[in-house]
Amino acid sequence: MKYDLGYDYHECSICKLCKDEGCPQLATYLCQMDYVLADIMHMKLVRTKTIAEGNSYCDFRYSKYK
Repeated sequence: MKYDLGYDYHECSICKLCKDEGCPQLATYLCQMDYVLADIMHMKLVRTKTIAEGNSYCDFRYSKYK
């Protein structure tokens, strides 16, 4: 897969906050905001893993809209 910008997060403050507040299931919904923010930046986000879904990291792969 080709992309313009990519990075992995190995810790998630959203997951930590939701867990501390007793609503860990909310984190998966908050993760969806990343797609909205990418769209606002005129970028496409592809993500295959998130910590909120039980993975060890979140992978972010951004591409410019063409």
